[in-house]
Amino acid sequence: MNVANTLNPVFEIIGLLALRGFEQKNMEPSCQALKEHGVDEETLWRLCEPVHSRYLTAFDKAAPALEPECGEMFFSEPDQDFLLLVQTVCAEHPEWFSGSVPEEQSVRLAFGQAIAERAFDRAPDLAQLVQILQNAGLSSSACWRLIRLLERPSEWIGRLAEAVRHSEPAYQKALEAVRRQLPALLEEFASGECLSAGLSPKAPVQPVLVYPMVEIVSTGPSAPSGYVGLYIRQAYRLLEQQKASEGELMASLKVLGDASKFQILTRLREGDMYNLELAQELGLSAATMSHHMSALLTCGLVRLEKREGRVYYSLERQAVRRLLSALENHFLQ
Repeated sequence: MNVANTLNPVFEIIGLLALRGFEQKNMEPSCQALKEHGVDEETLWRLCEPVHSRYLTAFDKAAPALEPECGEMFFSEPDQDFLLLVQTVCAEHPEWFSGSVPEEQSVRLAFGQAIAERAFDRAPDLAQLVQILQNAGLSSSACWRLIRLLERPSEWIGRLAEAVRHSEPAYQKALEAVRRQLPALLEEFASGECLSAGLSPKAPVQPVLVYPMVEIVSTGPSAPSGYVGLYIRQAYRLLEQQKASEGELMASLKVLGDASKFQILTRLREGDMYNLELAQELGLSAATMSHHMSALLTCGLVRLEKREGRVYYSLERQAVRRLLSALENHFLQ
């Protein structure tokens, strides 16, 4: 991946301002990729919550009050479609936040291209933007807010830029609160991958802490880019662990589906037996018994012990309990 090595201040501050006053997990954009891959989101959230909470709490304590009209326009109600569009467009235009008022046509052009996912020779007028919004598949709330924004784009983005600039000291406090963890997260993230198929290996990717479990693919007028939570790497680990667990479960079920192996386990339930004794009782050759025992040992359902020159096998009861628990967790919880 073509990964940035720092957070984007504009993206982070807008997100931090949005999360103030809302339940963090309810406001954070959901990661469709996590759901599609079956990643355990609750386990992932427990991993990232300590760092994420320090980050948000430090910002919240130091952030100044928002100008009422700006707060009402951008942050009064959680609307993910609107918020994420504003964040991604503004993050790609840092010049709007440098202190000078952004030009109306510049704002309309940037939002028009982002919504339509194609380039324009010149900025669409308001009527064209309304038509683009109608075809974009955004929520009605997001469309209404965007129309309000694009009626007076210089004024609204100017107010948002002022709020971001006033919040920069609070953002520095938030970074200081996670200074021990952030460098390692960024370093590890740079060697990771994204879950979304929409991002090519060369696509620019921006690491995100304000939404630590999310992947946002921004198509825009050119090649897709991504805004990816710093804990997506851990999502991959959980996914690999989950696949390994499912593989072990299927291997154990395959073993139990074999009649001879099932009989061996049933007989060992009554007590330990040495290999030749067990083979004779079940009418199996020594070679066949060795084959079955190899599979059972691999799955951990039996254990062996050498006593007095003989190899004794016993049922690994704890492994059977783990298997039953895994079946319950997989199918019933």
